[in-house]
Order: sequence, then C-alpha cells, then structure tokens
Amino acid sequence: MPYSVQFKLFGTYPLPGDVQLSANFQSIPGSNYSATYNAPTAEVARSLGRPLAGGARTVAVPLTQPWTLWEERINQIDIRALKGFRVKRARVEGTVDVFNLFNTASVLNQVQVYGPAFRRPTQILEGRMVKFGAKFEF
Repeated sequence: MPYSVQFKLFGTYPLPGDVQLSANFQSIPGSNYSATYNAPTAEVARSLGRPLAGGARTVAVPLTQPWTLWEERINQIDIRALKGFRVKRARVEGTVDVFNLFNTASVLNQVQVYGPAFRRPTQILEGRMVKFGAKFEF
C-alpha cells in the first residue's frame, strides 16, 4: 500500500461568559477501489479449451492493478459549543455538537465488480448530525 497523507487539526477557543467553541477538521485519503470482471465459464472455456475446474460458474479477472485507483479525499469538520453556568452549588454544562458540518457524502465503499452497478456506492460518510448534551456536577 502506498503512503498516504492524513491531516487532522483540533482547536478550542474560550469566549467570555464561560463559553467554549471547538472544532475538529480531518482530511484523509479516499478509499481504494479496484475493478474485477466475473467472466462466465462459457467465455473462459473458449480460450481455455475446457470448462472451469470444480464446476465453477465464473472466474474473477482483475482489470486494474491493486492500490492504483482512489476515491476523492474525505474532508470532515465537526464543531462543538459549550456553555457552563452555576445553579446554587451545582455546575451545569450544556453542549451542542454538530458532526459532518457541511454534510459531505464521501464514498467509503462501493461495488468493485465490473458491470451495470460498477462503482455504485455501498457505504457513504454519515450525514450531518446534531447532538445536545448536559453535564451536571454537584
């Protein structure tokens, strides 16, 4: 597998009023894919001069070299806002997290068998998600 560059950055910034903003950015290489053709026994038998051994119906023929085809880079930004305050002797922190802020739909996995569904995504990056949370200390 060739070397690939990953870039990750995290930062937190305190604001007045017991507020904190933080962000997480990551840029990682896209997934590797290849192309394979499942040749039926009828096609193979013409050049081989006999049917496939063991009663196999198809044989996988690689169409590309391994580790040569890549999806686009996956870039993702997550942010968090935190607000702390006191209620009598207790401390309360409320949080709002937003994952995949720009709602990118990068391909993580796809069909690698040559045919009508070739390169159809089977898994993509999860969509934007917002999470609310609270922490109580007493």
